[in-house]
Amino acid sequence: MKLRSQSPLLKTDYRTENKTYMLTEHYLRETTRFIAVKGSPGQVLELCQWQLKEGRKTLLTKAARACIARQNEEMGSSALRVLGLAYCEVKEGDESLPLIWLGLVGMKDIERPGARELIRTLHAAGIKPIMITGDQGATASALAVSLGIAGEEDLEVCDFSEMKNMAPSQLEVLAQRAHVFSRVAPSEKLKIVQILKSKGKIVAMVGDGINDTPALKAAHIGVAMGRRGADVAREVANVVILDDELQTLIPAIEMGRTTYDSIKKAVLFLLATNFSETLVMLGGCVLGLGQALTPLQILWINLISDLFPALALAMEPADGRVLKRGPRDPKEALMTRRDFKRVGGESSLMALLSLASFALGTARYGRGHRAQSMAFVTLTSTQLLHTFSSRSAEHSIFKRGRLPRNPYVPLSVVSGFALQSIPVAIPTIRKLFGLAPLGLGDLLICAGFACLNYVCNESYRALFQPKASETLETGFRSDASAVQPLG
Repeated sequence: MKLRSQSPLLKTDYRTENKTYMLTEHYLRETTRFIAVKGSPGQVLELCQWQLKEGRKTLLTKAARACIARQNEEMGSSALRVLGLAYCEVKEGDESLPLIWLGLVGMKDIERPGARELIRTLHAAGIKPIMITGDQGATASALAVSLGIAGEEDLEVCDFSEMKNMAPSQLEVLAQRAHVFSRVAPSEKLKIVQILKSKGKIVAMVGDGINDTPALKAAHIGVAMGRRGADVAREVANVVILDDELQTLIPAIEMGRTTYDSIKKAVLFLLATNFSETLVMLGGCVLGLGQALTPLQILWINLISDLFPALALAMEPADGRVLKRGPRDPKEALMTRRDFKRVGGESSLMALLSLASFALGTARYGRGHRAQSMAFVTLTSTQLLHTFSSRSAEHSIFKRGRLPRNPYVPLSVVSGFALQSIPVAIPTIRKLFGLAPLGLGDLLICAGFACLNYVCNESYRALFQPKASETLETGFRSDASAVQPLG
């Protein structure tokens, strides 16, 4: 405080995009000013002609400059942020700056708890983390190695100050390979995001400062910090992390992928069950068996057998593999050709078994309500049991491993069976639905067909479906990038 009162600040010349050092001017004496400089060691060293050595001002020779450069490289390799310091005293009005080199100062960034685990999780999830920093390459490289930014790949560090004069094609190639961008000016963050987007990457940009705003807005997903982030950064960002902890992104990614998967499971289930009803109606007419179901029966099936199980499937928890697979292709439709084949096979099997039950009922009791009742009970039972098979496209009861617990699925199935028994068991309602009472043998036939449908689906998954690691491959790693600016 005494020094500040004796030499008050007169002027500050901040660092700019092309000038990576800061200069302050202080009052020293009546006609003398004290100039202090700090910034990029390379640029500050270029401004100096002298050095302070053992308290004496000596000429800064080539050998001394080389020695300082080596020290800077060694400190940077130890993951230190290095600043060069210099000073001089000038007469008032003198525009020359006979700067005297003071030395190097290294500052170590404290690694956040959980940072390495976060990077490993991102790699496992098929997301390539990229570090953007204004620090020199040696510092950025050492920090990237410590965090494991490159994963199992060889670390690629691009000094952006050396890339400015490159041909655009070369710059685009290097930008796609790089794990770290060093010596990046604030405006160049936007350029990096634009290059990655132009190559089809899905880019999430994480930033907290005003200088990050253009890149946050240009990225597919801009992520800003809620506590230390600038107001303008939070305004343009798509996501704001209120606790400033990047680890918060992991459950967010998991939740997003799980929600998409759950919606798709519910859609596939509804398509399969509804299409099976259409096939039953068409099949009965084509085979000359007559109308297998009445409109009221179909409406009841849609309300009970379809609605509650679909809602339960939409509430599926994460299956444990969500963060161990690559992101889906954003250009991929919700329903793929493989999904349509699956829906077609499952609905055809349910319809075939229901028609078989209808045919048996017709053969035993002739055309009438009793045969329709067998078709009705068989179809509702197969659809309800199909809820369990719809939880996963790869998992099977004949394979090792268990799906995460979803209490809503068994609850919806049990409730469905209870509700479906109402029009079968209660005479008044049975008459309203055009059904007839069924004997024990009839019910066993319906239950057998429903169980056969379930076993066939599970057996197919066990024998022919590819493993989850193959169907949910991490092949989109190169198409997803999380860009994190540091400094």
